[in-house]
Amino acid sequence: MPIFNRDGGCDAGQRPAAVFEGAGGHVWQLVRACLCLLAGGAWVLFSGMAHAQSDASPVAALMPGKAPVEIASGLSIPWAAVAIGDEVIVSQRGTAEIVAYRPGHSLRPVGIVPDFIARGDGGMLGLAVLREADIWLYIYHSTNNGNRIARMRYSEGRLGNPQIVLDDIPGGRGHNGGRIAFGPDGMLYVTVGETRNLDLPQDLKSLAGKILRMTPDGRVPSDNPFPGSLVLFIRTPQSTGVRR
Repeated sequence: MPIFNRDGGCDAGQRPAAVFEGAGGHVWQLVRACLCLLAGGAWVLFSGMAHAQSDASPVAALMPGKAPVEIASGLSIPWAAVAIGDEVIVSQRGTAEIVAYRPGHSLRPVGIVPDFIARGDGGMLGLAVLREADIWLYIYHSTNNGNRIARMRYSEGRLGNPQIVLDDIPGGRGHNGGRIAFGPDGMLYVTVGETRNLDLPQDLKSLAGKILRMTPDGRVPSDNPFPGSLVLFIRTPQSTGVRR
């Protein structure tokens, strides 16, 4: 199982000292939910996958059985990909344009994310999908005031107008974090980098260097471990796991 590193990414092959035991007493392994889906931003489809036992590491599970096969080209730093129907929706770190890919077809634009800027390792980052009566694409991206999570309704192959879920997330030229995913509890989980300020991960007043848990509209769940806070996970100075 991977563990989170300082910038909200993950280091494969390491085991955390603790996992968070969420509402209802069921244990949810955070990293599996959030967030190393496309580690490193590379997007390839393996023609054969090595068989993984339940106790095998994610690294072993992702080792290809055969040579990788290119399925799309011409992307500019692809960072995240999610499936909607028979298409794969892709974010590109350096551009506000979200694109879609369907096997046998060319890439096509599905929408432009407003108030976007590209800087350092920030830009257009994580994606997540929420399927309710409507389909919502959640997007973690950089702005002039830090980072933001917005959501856009996906209908008839196009993205609608954005709704801000969470704004003013700490950001900078480095260590922006940005992986997002919905957990089995229906909550949105988010990794936020420490923006190269190593004092922030232990500061509960800052969202930097944390794992966040929120409702789909950005509110604080009543069963979060820190009352009134989106913070789910604080990285301790010894990197030992969860502080509650």
